[in-house]
Amino acid sequence: MDYLCDTHLVEMYDNMPLNREGKMDIPSIINTNHYFQIFSLPFRDSETFEYFPASPFNLIENSQITVSFSELPYSTLVALDVDQHANYNFDILANQTTIPVNDANFNMITNLGLFTNTYDVDETIYQQGYLNLFYGAGTELDGEQYYSAEMPLNHLPNHNVKAYQSAITDNTPISWIDSYTFTNKFLTTGEIHVSGNVFYHQMFNLSLGSTDIMSQQELAEIIDLDVFETDVYFGIGLPSDIDITSIENVQKPESYILIVHDQCSSL
Repeated sequence: MDYLCDTHLVEMYDNMPLNREGKMDIPSIINTNHYFQIFSLPFRDSETFEYFPASPFNLIENSQITVSFSELPYSTLVALDVDQHANYNFDILANQTTIPVNDANFNMITNLGLFTNTYDVDETIYQQGYLNLFYGAGTELDGEQYYSAEMPLNHLPNHNVKAYQSAITDNTPISWIDSYTFTNKFLTTGEIHVSGNVFYHQMFNLSLGSTDIMSQQELAEIIDLDVFETDVYFGIGLPSDIDITSIENVQKPESYILIVHDQCSSL
């Protein structure tokens, strides 16, 4: 991984500029070394801003970047807020902020500064740290995130069926939603591989006379059975694409939700 950096040595004075009311004079402060406006070249090229310089980043629209700092205990990230009466204020953003890459933000850092609050100190203060730029939300270099979510099984429109029941077409249940969104956030510019298991619950009616039960005669037509010399008395029909070795257990029905075990990794 390549890292690019630049070094700035800054000397500050501890006399805080004050306005007529004796409060912090932000218009004056932003013209001192206590405040540094953070700029960037465009993170992506856009036809909306053809007159902007070419982007050296070529990021994806609606992806995200994160600006953070470390080892600067007297500093904080701020956004400059100027109201309609030209009153200046700092919106404190702590030590990191995440910004979407889109036309609404001009595809760059637009309103972000580093403010160092070292006023009225008794002795000289030295601090040495880093201002960092990350691609994505957060400051983890590998981008790894752990989370858990419960996704309820919902009906499709016009399929208000009971639990464990569904209309069937070509041996496929069609009454329930079969596609679920894990996230609507930007993850990576690389490929994503998702693997795992979905456990399918199917309920059968084993009451006498149920059409779910296959008789000995029906079984004899499918497999080579001597119906008069066998201990097999009935069977249950399964969809042809289900392997019986994948069946984990057979039991009385219980309340359940859709269960998905998956692993997601960037390749």
